[in-house]
Amino acid sequence: MLLCGITPGLWNAPERPWDFFDLKGYLESTADFFNRSFQLDTLESPAFQQGQRASIKLRKQDLGQLGKVDPQVARDWDLPENSYVFELSLDFLLAKPLPPAQFESIPQYPPALRDIALVVDKAVPAETIIKAAANAGGALLKAVNIFDVYSGKPLPPDKKSVALSLLFQSPERTLTDKDTQKAMDRVVNAVVKNCGAVLR
Repeated sequence: MLLCGITPGLWNAPERPWDFFDLKGYLESTADFFNRSFQLDTLESPAFQQGQRASIKLRKQDLGQLGKVDPQVARDWDLPENSYVFELSLDFLLAKPLPPAQFESIPQYPPALRDIALVVDKAVPAETIIKAAANAGGALLKAVNIFDVYSGKPLPPDKKSVALSLLFQSPERTLTDKDTQKAMDRVVNAVVKNCGAVLR
C-alpha cells in the first residue's frame, strides 16, 4: 500500500500531508480484516527513513515492512517526497487458516483518557515508545496512540516531541484519579528509562 500527497479534507479535519500513523492505521485495519494481530519490530533498511520504519511480524514470522520512503529513494522512483509504504506477504497470510472471530461485550464502565508529551531523540522509533508505555501500563491500560509528532524550534535539531494518548478502563468499576495516576506514573517511568524521554 502506498500513501502520498495530501489527505482528503473532512468537515472536522482539514487537509494535511499523510504521516506514519495514518499508514499504521491502515495496517491495523488490514490486521482486523484478517482477524490477526501483527507486531512491529525494528527494521534496518536504506529504503525507509530512520525513525519511521518497522518490520511487520506475525508470531515472530517476518510478514512485511512499513515506513516513510527515504527521500533519495523516492526521487529515484519518481515518487512524491512525502511517501509512505507498507507491504505484506499475502501468500503467507492466506496459507494459514483464519482464526475464528472473537467478540467482546460493550464495556459497562467509562474509560479514562490521559495525554502526555515527551521529548526524545529523533532516532527513537515511535513503536519503541508505544511498546514501553503499553508494557508498563498494566491491565488497566487498553490503548496507546501517538497523535502528534513535532520537530523544530525550540527543540534541539536531534530531538522530537511525541504526544501520547492513553486510554484506561476497568471491566469491574469506574476508575478513580488515583487508579489512573498510578498507571500513568509507571508509563512515564518506563518511557524515561527505556526511551530516554523527558516530559515536556
